[in-house]
Amino acid sequence: MCIRDRVSTQSTGDQGAEPMLGTLGPRVARPWMRAMRRYLCSAVSSAVHQQPSTFVSRYSNLTSRQEIEDYLERSSFQHKRANEHVVVKECPFCHPIGGKIDNMWKLYILNTNGCFKCFRCQSQGSWYDFKSKIQSRKGSAFSVTPVLQSGKPASTPAAPAPIPAVLPAPGTSQEQIAHLRQSTDAMEYLTKQRKLTSETLDKYGVGLTKLNFDSGPEWCLSFPWFDGNETMVRYKARALSTKAKMRLVPKGGGWSMFGLNTTGDATEVVITEGEFDAMAVHQATGMAAISLPNGAGSLPVEVLPLLEKFTKIYLWMDHDAAGLESVPKFVKKLGMGRTSVVSGVTTDTKGKQKLYKDANDALRDGADLRAMIEAARPEPHDQILDFGMLRNELYQNLMYPDRLAGRRSNSLPKLDAILKGHRRGELTIMTCLLYTSPSPRDS
Repeated sequence: MCIRDRVSTQSTGDQGAEPMLGTLGPRVARPWMRAMRRYLCSAVSSAVHQQPSTFVSRYSNLTSRQEIEDYLERSSFQHKRANEHVVVKECPFCHPIGGKIDNMWKLYILNTNGCFKCFRCQSQGSWYDFKSKIQSRKGSAFSVTPVLQSGKPASTPAAPAPIPAVLPAPGTSQEQIAHLRQSTDAMEYLTKQRKLTSETLDKYGVGLTKLNFDSGPEWCLSFPWFDGNETMVRYKARALSTKAKMRLVPKGGGWSMFGLNTTGDATEVVITEGEFDAMAVHQATGMAAISLPNGAGSLPVEVLPLLEKFTKIYLWMDHDAAGLESVPKFVKKLGMGRTSVVSGVTTDTKGKQKLYKDANDALRDGADLRAMIEAARPEPHDQILDFGMLRNELYQNLMYPDRLAGRRSNSLPKLDAILKGHRRGELTIMTCLLYTSPSPRDS
């Protein structure tokens, strides 16, 4: 009997496919266990890339073992821990197991990112795919790779080709760049107010275009988006007169990030909230710098594959309520292991700390952006605090209270003066004393 057969016959009861290796001795069991563990991790980790699936970055930290186990318990799936995996007793995507122990404990879920694979029916995908399939089991949308009795996957029709994105007209970028060079007002705004050089504007392909809004036509700065093949997939337009008038053109176009075409072979990148900030970082430091597609709340899953080549990311968000609120979730989405957060705080020649709202403000004030990036720190664990973290947060709240102010109320100005607006996640309870009439004894 070979070692594999001997191991499989040792499995009894609810242990299912988990081998009992104690009887084989350490010289045989330990190398076998290490080899099997490497195989399982490799197979489950690569499962998400072997069929159409919701993209999940290999750096992502959005999923934890506790989250996986909590979801399985809510869904009434019996499971257990096995090294780097959570193993489910009965795969919900398999055909009936017939009560056979050999058909149990075949569904492995990697506890670092939720990628799953069943070694019986070959169903596999990301954690998002797993939850989507579970929620749609009772509907017509539920589908998994069918498996024949022989154990080989049945042939399935090819996935439909993705709908091609609407692309800007050929030559749009060059035309917009030419318009910018002919506009004295736009160039003065960019070079004198924003302190950006012509070389930086040329490298990033900033242009000028005229768009119609509800209030009428407006001259707008254009910030082009290029994909990995240097093809312009979209551009973001921002009116010169006001920041409130912005638009993504064309409607229904593809997703990318401003400045991605300038990164080349860089393995480190600075991600900023705005386009001016990305150009400011690159101009001041020479580092690769790109900006989020559409402000503080915009990091769509479509752009995550474009960031996989970067092993180190510096996240520099605006120091306001929206920017600070987005930092924790963006760090988890990008990967806590490769992402550090730039605080925007620097020390002047007199030893005093100074806080800048964004990178472009720091550039205009002559601050050392390189030193600010080098001082970036990983996002701390959300359940671990130390005095240094609390001290810095308290200092910023006291020195710059308006930057953390929430949404103002039009009807309660005195309450706004106390609370500094209303912020997401906060609950305010207003009470008053009940009026009671005087008793006859008091009169």
